[in-house]
Amino acid sequence: MLPGESRPTFRAATWFTGEAPFPEPDSGPGIARMEVRDAGSARPLALYRAHDQAFYEEVEAMSKAAEVAEAAAGTADETLRRALEYAVLMGHRHADEQRTAARALREYAADLGLIPPERVICELVPAPEDLPEGENP
Repeated sequence: MLPGESRPTFRAATWFTGEAPFPEPDSGPGIARMEVRDAGSARPLALYRAHDQAFYEEVEAMSKAAEVAEAAAGTADETLRRALEYAVLMGHRHADEQRTAARALREYAADLGLIPPERVICELVPAPEDLPEGENP
């Protein structure tokens, strides 16, 4: 910022840390949303954040699909079971979409000459309380 200028504190902080473009004088205090391609010098950080978000959403979708699959297996109601199985399918599709998005972000980072985020492979493991006694994940 230049002397005599003021900006909303949070917006200025996100610009300072490279997370958002320089805020306009009349910008409100809300969170600035920035597309990776428009990030300018903040592009590396934006790429890594977008990749992290895609990975998080993939893990969430896989986890929820596993929970719903377990519920589907435990129901005797045919209509409910079919609805739950459809929800599992949609969860897997969302996870696949996020995996594809993360792959595209890694490729984009490489095209820009950046070291892309590492590919992370998700595998759901039983929660510790579901493990037989004496075993650790």
